[in-house]
Amino acid sequence: MKASCALRRQRRRTALHLQRVRPVVDVVLIIEPETGRPPGGGYVTMADDAAATAAVEAFNERNSFTVAKPEARPSR
Repeated sequence: MKASCALRRQRRRTALHLQRVRPVVDVVLIIEPETGRPPGGGYVTMADDAAATAAVEAFNERNSFTVAKPEARPSR
């Protein structure tokens, strides 16, 4: 129970952090099965391509880590 509450808080903090630039549609954090904790990676869905580009540019300038923006691909 504690892990799921902590995970919800982390997803919310991530979304609020990115919403400083543009609205966030969804946040998915990667969870390690052994520990049940996120290793620090995840996926964020922004409303559109312009929002994603603005978020990447804003946070790559401010942080010591790099935010990547992979192109979405249609399902096969």
